[in-house]
Amino acid sequence: MNPRRVGYFDLGDGEIEPEPNLLNGYGDSNAFISNSDRLEPFDTDWFEFSFSRRDVQRYISFVKRKYNCRKKRVNIARTWYNQYGKQSGSQHCFHNHPCDIANVYYVELGDKSLRTILKDPITGEEIVPRVREGDLLTFPGYIEHRSPKNYTTNRKTIVAFDTNFLE
Repeated sequence: MNPRRVGYFDLGDGEIEPEPNLLNGYGDSNAFISNSDRLEPFDTDWFEFSFSRRDVQRYISFVKRKYNCRKKRVNIARTWYNQYGKQSGSQHCFHNHPCDIANVYYVELGDKSLRTILKDPITGEEIVPRVREGDLLTFPGYIEHRSPKNYTTNRKTIVAFDTNFLE
């Protein structure tokens, strides 16, 4: 995988407190996530809620520059949050997103072993980006990625969102 296709964007002071238990024990054949609103009929705009206008403008400039799409419009397609409860074994198996850019904002990440794992589409090698709480990880939507099982004493909370470039 070309490491230049993975972006790190430090949002600094952007902090949120997601509503707990919007969906308790979400699970499908691909995941067991302690809490999530990913499949809920309402669409909480976590992107607008999580980031200041300045951060939004910085993000848009960043992805246009990083992915060489300066002349295109940026569309945030959908947003959701996932929580992986401490010592719950909750996880999200390898999956990808039907978008141009997938994004993971780390609200709570108290243990490095809970960082998102990316799979190189050519070699199959697993890559663990060096992210920390408060970072935003961006990568092409076709890249398979997963959240490892959480058997730690820390809860992991992320806000995820999909980005598309429009003509």
